[in-house]
Amino acid sequence: MKKTFSLLAIVMVFLSIANTAISQDTLKKGPFIYAEMGGGGGNFQSWHCSLNGIFAHHQTITAGFYYGTRKATNLPADFKPADNDGWFGVQKDPVPRQMLSMFGLMYGKAFKAGEGDARFILRGGLSFGTYWSQSDFAPTKVITFIAPYNGPYLSHTSNYIWKEKRKLVSGLILNPSLELPGSRIFGFSAGLYGNINAGASSVGIEANIIFGKLRNKRVRKLFATGPGD
Repeated sequence: MKKTFSLLAIVMVFLSIANTAISQDTLKKGPFIYAEMGGGGGNFQSWHCSLNGIFAHHQTITAGFYYGTRKATNLPADFKPADNDGWFGVQKDPVPRQMLSMFGLMYGKAFKAGEGDARFILRGGLSFGTYWSQSDFAPTKVITFIAPYNGPYLSHTSNYIWKEKRKLVSGLILNPSLELPGSRIFGFSAGLYGNINAGASSVGIEANIIFGKLRNKRVRKLFATGPGD
């Protein structure tokens, strides 16, 4: 519940900022089609890639893939990870994790920000994907062995075993952001990201690169103030 209220508070801040920009909103009709790739941090470490479009009347549509991971939140207090090389040098993450792998579809609006090319994107939508969790920890005997890979040297197993669970989840996405087209085809974006779902809700900040058709050749055409715009 605290995460939900925090996310709503963050969105309200962006809405208030965008409200001051609406009166200055002079974005010319698109379409502007571009890709976005990047990542960020919060209660999950996350990465995402998406295909974005700005169309008539400043409407935006985004289709993307989102992946987040973090250390399991229910680790026993006396948990000790295994040696990172594992058996026979097989590289494994020694710490149990929780992961989100989600596809999302969002709709929103674009608003001009200031006198340059910057713009606010306010968008939200639905997500669907998989939530992995490693839980049901049970203590076990630590085994020490000689690892032949890049060795030999002594290695060991963890003092706990656990089970991996996965389930399909759906949720709501909120992703307000600020885009800074550095040129017609390349730029940067930064914003807030929240995914509320039944598995593990994700909230954080992100920074990305954007590339594709970001604006028209001449800035004054993109932000023209003609009648009816």
